[in-house]
Amino acid sequence: MWLAIEVHTKLIISYLVGKRDGEAAMAFLDDIRRRVINRPHITTDAFAPYADAVYAAFGANNVDYVMMNKKAGEYTTQLGNPDLDQVTTNHIERFNLTVRTQLRRHTRRTNAHSQKLGNHRAAIALLIAHYNFCRVHETLRVTPAMEFGLARHIWNVEELIEHALAVPVPPPLPLPPPLPRLTRHRFRLVQGGRA
Repeated sequence: MWLAIEVHTKLIISYLVGKRDGEAAMAFLDDIRRRVINRPHITTDAFAPYADAVYAAFGANNVDYVMMNKKAGEYTTQLGNPDLDQVTTNHIERFNLTVRTQLRRHTRRTNAHSQKLGNHRAAIALLIAHYNFCRVHETLRVTPAMEFGLARHIWNVEELIEHALAVPVPPPLPLPPPLPRLTRHRFRLVQGGRA
């Protein structure tokens, strides 16, 4: 799960369910670029594909970007002129704790995993929508969507589901052609053999 959080309003502005590789990093940062209209200040962990993905999405002059290595306790300015007092990954790590406590499939050492990727994506989308629109943040005293200006009141779950059902669902992908049928062989017993 890839997440981008706006640190002042705590709004999850983008997420992606995918592998932890360069291709997913590119898709994730491209989505963030389409959602952000000003010059962002981005802090990531030390996952190497982030550097190329941020550069490909924003270019060299449209972003302030720092890569932070928590294990080593150091950070590296990658692009722009970031405010080093604002460098932190604590907000996203705190949200990861929220995910682990509220979404059973992400609890460590459990058998409550998702069996289908579509179900896993749907569960994460529901959690993020609930977090943004229904859950009052302790520090803000309102929902992240209200603080950001996307909502005027705290949504209840019924309202969240109504909005989710109003979004058109794309048609399902066609099924692959069926595999050829295997011929079944019947075994028969023959006299003889060892006793």
